[in-house]
Amino acid sequence: MLGGEPATWHGIGQHDSQWTWDLTNARLTRYAEVQTIDDYLTQLDSAVALPQELELPECLPAMALPEAFDHLGLAWRIATSTHLFHIPRAAIPAKLTQPAASAEEFESRCSALCDMLKSFNFPAEGGSLNNMKTRLNELLGEEAAGRARGAVDILRLIFDLRAGQQHHGADTRAERAKNALGLARLGGNWAAAWDQLRAIVVQALSTIREEISPLTD
Repeated sequence: MLGGEPATWHGIGQHDSQWTWDLTNARLTRYAEVQTIDDYLTQLDSAVALPQELELPECLPAMALPEAFDHLGLAWRIATSTHLFHIPRAAIPAKLTQPAASAEEFESRCSALCDMLKSFNFPAEGGSLNNMKTRLNELLGEEAAGRARGAVDILRLIFDLRAGQQHHGADTRAERAKNALGLARLGGNWAAAWDQLRAIVVQALSTIREEISPLTD
């Protein structure tokens, strides 16, 4: 039951038929002021759903996704004097420029996208993107970093999506990610699904860049 609720689905694990809940992984702060079911649903919507006013471009140029990573990387380097990511193989960003006409190609693009996100220069222990959120809090202040952290949460959904492609036990996580990313409604239209995913990631990367841009002045 805990694993099925977005407020508590992190940290649930099973080993030798024993269930555990790692409370150090629980992300309950946003629900601290919840008083009613409607309050909870409002917080839930902000946590797992894309904003309703989000407008995605109908068509992005092939280089849009690599360029979004580059622009964020440049802003990050100016703001922090450190590199945001180290790409181990040139083929990784190259794959992000390619279309997806089948399930296999879509999964390959998702894998390359995860590889890019895993190349972020943050400790793997505790989760690279979790550590990125911590760093954003340090740079911007915890209250001011809310929009940037929300963008990082969108990027985290890519790993849930990829986990469902690799492991049947992660199907529930993957379905939640598909719904949150607007992919479920596209069915087997893999080209449209990849375009949708690219646009969402470009916007998330751009949001983080916009939030740290005052630090580059």
